[in-house]
Amino acid sequence: MWAKPFCILVTRIEKLDTTITCTIWRTTELHRDRMSWNSESKKSTMMASLPMQNMSPPIFRNQSSHNEEILGLVNVFVHREKESVLRQKQLESRLSAESARLQNERHQFTQLQEKLAKAESLKGLLEVQLLKMSEEVEILQQELIMERAKSQELESRVSILFHVNDMLVRKAIETESSGTSFGQRPLDFFPLHLDNLRHQETTKDLGTVAKTKDEVMMPLAASIPTGFQSSSPLVESENSWDSVVPNGISIDTSLVPQLPVQSDS
Repeated sequence: MWAKPFCILVTRIEKLDTTITCTIWRTTELHRDRMSWNSESKKSTMMASLPMQNMSPPIFRNQSSHNEEILGLVNVFVHREKESVLRQKQLESRLSAESARLQNERHQFTQLQEKLAKAESLKGLLEVQLLKMSEEVEILQQELIMERAKSQELESRVSILFHVNDMLVRKAIETESSGTSFGQRPLDFFPLHLDNLRHQETTKDLGTVAKTKDEVMMPLAASIPTGFQSSSPLVESENSWDSVVPNGISIDTSLVPQLPVQSDS
């Protein structure tokens, strides 16, 4: 961007060099004219007696004009030289300012590149963490589906056992009311009752585990993108986990005999 001003400065210097050469040449010619005039003045003695005011040789007039021209050229040269020096200083000052500004911009560009590299590295780490969380959520969802399937299966079995237990209790009550002793028609429903209690406890435990997993899965599902949540089967079940008695079955607990509960061992 500084090529044009420097070219102009070089052109001006070349012009000044040409002007100085012309001045030297004219000074040499003037010196020759003076030498020739001195030689001619020695030969013409008659003209020396004439008044000088009436005798104004052309060489004096030429010398005066040459001196004025030389002085004007020197003044022009000095003026242009000062302008050139001032212009050179201005260009050097602008060049220094532009160099400092360019250095500052390079420093800022380097800082921005470092920040961009850090941001890309952080983005990669976040993407890896998001992928791991998505995989963990998917695994937990599969486990939750399996636990719910097991719970539903146990609920079905408990429902069947409730039917059988209800029938056995009613039969036992009818038998006792009809006067038939247990020795004549033995009905051993105590193991069924224990099995029923065990299934009830297992079902309640599974329901508690399923609820806990639902509570854990909800914030995880909220942190996953919407597209992933739309395929997620995280829907709160409206069924009560605390009760495993199917609808439509009413059992009179006052009719059930108080049986001792034995340990599994």
